[in-house]
Amino acid sequence: MNAARWFFLLASLGSFGCGPIVSGVEIVNANVALSAAETAGAKRTAIYEYTAAREYLQKAREEHGYSDFWASRVYAERALDYALKARKKAEAAAQTEQPVVMPEQPSAVPTP
Repeated sequence: MNAARWFFLLASLGSFGCGPIVSGVEIVNANVALSAAETAGAKRTAIYEYTAAREYLQKAREEHGYSDFWASRVYAERALDYALKARKKAEAAAQTEQPVVMPEQPSAVPTP
């Protein structure tokens, strides 16, 4: 019985340290997804989703700073969700855009 108590106590104490790690990993994942969305052109084509992801990520960082790790994780998950939506929307918009065709340049400069 005494060994079971010690095991429960150690397991409980060990689980308390996971909050900052889990929310920190979620923040990093959301940050990477937001960068990928920005690279895909979400600032121009998925304005709402990109802005929502950016603001949720900012709020997640703020809550992490206040040591409210549960709220930080929730906001980071929302930021990740919106960042993925923004990237998907930006990539779809990029595929529907017509490529820019440059006019052909003369091979030699005409002389007067």
